[in-house]
Amino acid sequence: MLLLAESTVLGILAGWVTGGSFARLRHAELRYESAFIVGLSLQALLPFLGEFAQLGTHEFIALWTLIAVVLLGIGLLNSQHVGMLVVSAGLVLNLLVIVPNGGMPVRSDARDFDGASARVVSSPLHVREDSMTVMTWLGDLIRIPGPEWHRYIVSIGDIVMLAGVSITLAQMMHSHSPES
Repeated sequence: MLLLAESTVLGILAGWVTGGSFARLRHAELRYESAFIVGLSLQALLPFLGEFAQLGTHEFIALWTLIAVVLLGIGLLNSQHVGMLVVSAGLVLNLLVIVPNGGMPVRSDARDFDGASARVVSSPLHVREDSMTVMTWLGDLIRIPGPEWHRYIVSIGDIVMLAGVSITLAQMMHSHSPES
């Protein structure tokens, strides 16, 4: 969730530094904007919510996939914003690896990354990479260093999706209308 907040702040800062307007951002519109914000937030919070609701692995992956498909649809409906196409590409990359593997594969050496490892090991979204894992290069294998509370192991799909959020916000700060 913190990475989503950071990519939001980064997008707003990038939009502002490049001459964008907060007023334009305030008046910019995305189709199904509220559903998109709720969906992204749910995806980020789902590991915690799934644990609270005591969802089984299959139910958890099914719910994650449903949210991802809805977000993908919203992203494609807003294709006039390049950033939303980037978000959609990130979602597709994550769907391509999570659905056939029954979760996001994580290499065993990535699990040894202090701070992030406890979150990954306990998450029902993650599965240990093994010889049956497909598209391993799309799994969670990118380490984001930092203080222990801010270390993450992410996938290329996560990075693409978060970049798309930043791009969308920066672009919307320059747009006069959703169609521009």
